[in-house]
Amino acid sequence: MGKWSKIQKKLIKRAIYGQKSDIHRENISAGRIHGTIYYKNKDVHRGILLVPGIASNRFGMGVLADRLAECSFFCLSIDLPSHYLNVSKFTLGEMSETVTEGVSILRNRYGMKWIAVISHSFGGVGALFSNAGYTKEIEKHIYDTWNLMIDYVRHIAWLEKKGKREKVVFITQTIDTLYARMKEWIFYSLKKGMQENLNVACYVYLAPPPSAKNAIPGLSLLRKLSHKWKKIIVETLLHKPTLAHGKNEHDEIGFLKSAEDERKYVRWMFFRTDESAEFLEYMLSMKEPSDFLTLVENMAKFRHKDGMTNFFEYYQKKYLLAKPKLFIYGSRDLFLWSFLPFRNRRIENFYNSCGNAEIYHGKFTHLMMNNPNEHITATPFKNNKVTEKIIKFLHQNF
Repeated sequence: MGKWSKIQKKLIKRAIYGQKSDIHRENISAGRIHGTIYYKNKDVHRGILLVPGIASNRFGMGVLADRLAECSFFCLSIDLPSHYLNVSKFTLGEMSETVTEGVSILRNRYGMKWIAVISHSFGGVGALFSNAGYTKEIEKHIYDTWNLMIDYVRHIAWLEKKGKREKVVFITQTIDTLYARMKEWIFYSLKKGMQENLNVACYVYLAPPPSAKNAIPGLSLLRKLSHKWKKIIVETLLHKPTLAHGKNEHDEIGFLKSAEDERKYVRWMFFRTDESAEFLEYMLSMKEPSDFLTLVENMAKFRHKDGMTNFFEYYQKKYLLAKPKLFIYGSRDLFLWSFLPFRNRRIENFYNSCGNAEIYHGKFTHLMMNNPNEHITATPFKNNKVTEKIIKFLHQNF
């Protein structure tokens, strides 16, 4: 074993088993970012943004943040929209912008020269979108506009058969106008994403779902129920058992409770919404990161009238796909389509499609727990092998 390997092994061992009594923790709020920073020394220049899953919050990443801080990383763990102190409405565009803003705070407020993003489960979807420069504006307009363009193209074929040449010319001009508008939206969004994530050296994704829509069992069934029954079922099966577990473990779980919560909100652990029907409809119809990247590919092929479209191809192949990524998932993970045939092949094909992917597969659950019964708990990420793999990957890519 080389000298560096021995030093690294000693650092990892201390990170996992050390006392961590000298790690500082501070809660921060800036813009849409509400989170907690973990550090031993503020003079370091390697920052980690920790992005929890949809049912967790900043404190769910605390164990991993402590371990990384012990290895001289500066960590910021954040709340997603509609979680704990972040009251923004939960959408993929909002989540993507939140991740991007977290990177910006590490760079501009704390002076981090090199940054990594570690995300779990649904938070990984937000990190993938953030890397692609996805925004609320893109989410609001882009897909409807693209579908409208496709409808117009189909309509042109019908008009040409009918010999209606004037209408064909008019619709072609409309398509060009829509295309120019879409191109401008995506171009500046991708460019902004590239600039804001320039300091991000690598990404770690902990059990991100290949399909975010299908990652939460029973969503389509819940949609048919009234708000009252959604609240009863979700809180009885998911929310209250997790809170009880957190109290037994003396975890700092960060849950705000009020009389209004009791009457108004449906709570799934640390996510809460008072618009349960709207939320479920959104979840079942939302786009995936792969949908957006496919659209970018199609935009590059749709027209070749100027050089701007070349940027789309360059951005995807040379920037998005090139960044080092570590994907970690477990064989006991019930949330990653465990009931489907060829499960591992499907999962790893998706991870590899993200480009420059290293994949680690172990015998643990969705929350990196060895106990197969602990898919839902308050404090995840205590798996020592996972921690070791993450730290080695970070050292290799910083």
